Amino acid sequence: MHGTLTYKPFGAFRLVLAACVVLQHIHPVLPRAIVEQEQQLELGTLGVYMFFMASGYIITEAITRVYSDRPWAFIANRAIRILPPVLLIVTLTAIMWAVFIAQGDHISVRAITLIGASVARLFPVIASRITSEYEILGVMWALRVEFTFYLLCFLVLFAVPYLTTVQRQSVALIGGTFLLGLLFAYDCTRAAPSMLRFIPYFLCGTCLYLASSLQVRPLARIAGVIAAVAFVGILIEQGLKPPIHETAGFTRDRLAQTVIMVLLIALFTALSFIRIGGRLARFDRLLGDLSYPLYVVHDPIIIFVALYLAPSVPTAITTAVTALIGAWLLYTVLERPLIALRTRIRRAEISFAEGTEAPSVSAMESSDAGLHLQGMPSTSLKTVGVRASRYTGVSSSI
Repeated sequence: MHGTLTYKPFGAFRLVLAACVVLQHIHPVLPRAIVEQEQQLELGTLGVYMFFMASGYIITEAITRVYSDRPWAFIANRAIRILPPVLLIVTLTAIMWAVFIAQGDHISVRAITLIGASVARLFPVIASRITSEYEILGVMWALRVEFTFYLLCFLVLFAVPYLTTVQRQSVALIGGTFLLGLLFAYDCTRAAPSMLRFIPYFLCGTCLYLASSLQVRPLARIAGVIAAVAFVGILIEQGLKPPIHETAGFTRDRLAQTVIMVLLIALFTALSFIRIGGRLARFDRLLGDLSYPLYVVHDPIIIFVALYLAPSVPTAITTAVTALIGAWLLYTVLERPLIALRTRIRRAEISFAEGTEAPSVSAMESSDAGLHLQGMPSTSLKTVGVRASRYTGVSSSI
């Protein structure tokens, strides 16, 4: 497949979501008065939930365009995207923990055990069976939810070659949604919610993409209805939150949280229909490239700053800037060198479109939105019913 594909401006949006997570986790170095005013909104939690919805959209787009007949390539690329930064940050933090925090004997053995336990807790089945002496990454639970979604997509990809007719695709879409809906409803009845509670976020993002991209209009309409139902599920999930935070003990502003979530979903939906190019697209892409490194690297930095500096606004600003510098270093040192490997696994040339009409002129890998794909097999497009002429670019790391 050849043609010009344009950029979806999700980069700055994703960085803002990561910044919300940083803001929520930076409370140990903020004055208590500011924390009391901000914590009731739980902006970081809302940012993570919005990441789940964006992931549903982004990964579905990547699957339909690149991985529809290659499940092993999909999971390999996802693992390379997620695991190396986590492993590096966990290792460095464990070393710092052993030097500055840990006390007692067998520090080296404890640090190595801590690294193994921290990485193992990324996997959903293993996580509940492993305890860790020190929780290195506060975002590990969210990464575990995300990785579970990847594993589900990996399994679904084995069924894609059999979905050769509109009828089969309709049955799979409706049947899969019904099953997921039952799991979500079951989880809503439990006193202690599990990761099943996040099903509506992923489902809404997935069906938002399908509704705007499927060539077969009846399928697109079904996807649109499912996206609307999933949005209702998101509102239900927001409404089910206890008025008092389970561990921190502060009072949630549930109405404000729901309004913010609705506005974020509306903004993301609007961005999915916007196309930009040129320098603006390149700058937005750069911002998006920093979102995952910032998401991974900020928590250890905040913890170690809190050990030695008193809470204050200057301390919080210094911590945030340090986290951003750490994210840039992580992206430059680790993520960019891995791009070539992920491109080989993908087996599709990716280049960056200069604008909405002009042909692309440079071959450039992106870990974010808006790409120009060449050499895509048309057979995979027929399987999922995506109209190639309407495709407007992969929205994240594929």
